[in-house]
Amino acid sequence: MDRRWSVWLIPSRKDRSKYEQIIGLYSKKYLFPKFSPHLTLFGRVDIEPELTFPFFDILLKDQNDIRLETLNVSTGDQPWKSLYIQFKPNILLKALQSKINDKLKIHRDYNFEPHMSLAYGSLDEEELEIDEISLDETIRFSSVALMHTSDDIEDWKLIKKYKLRSKHV
Repeated sequence: MDRRWSVWLIPSRKDRSKYEQIIGLYSKKYLFPKFSPHLTLFGRVDIEPELTFPFFDILLKDQNDIRLETLNVSTGDQPWKSLYIQFKPNILLKALQSKINDKLKIHRDYNFEPHMSLAYGSLDEEELEIDEISLDETIRFSSVALMHTSDDIEDWKLIKKYKLRSKHV
């Protein structure tokens, strides 16, 4: 059984709704699997997630939500970065990801590139209508989730979720 899991930053309910719709649209149009919008802070660790609960309990106890500035919509390596939103990293994001990386890097190397995928799959870039995607200037992320992330997207499951402190109204 594939036990790999990842650490995700999850958009706030308001922002998540918009991007769920976009992901749903591309999933239907190209017959791709549906997934929840997220920014991966650290991907696909193969250790028991429960061993890290005390670390995340402490790390995220007083963590404020994070607002990230969007840069653009891009295409990249398929299937995991077929279509995605690129973000401008800020000091809060860098600090949080660095602490997670310090904890988990003994289990695997992870190259952090702040982005949020809109489609996973193999597609012809000429088919894409990227210009039709209207981006918000910023997206607010209000929780961190530990997620089982096997190769089969349909099998992704929540392990544990941490709500971040809201400093925005």
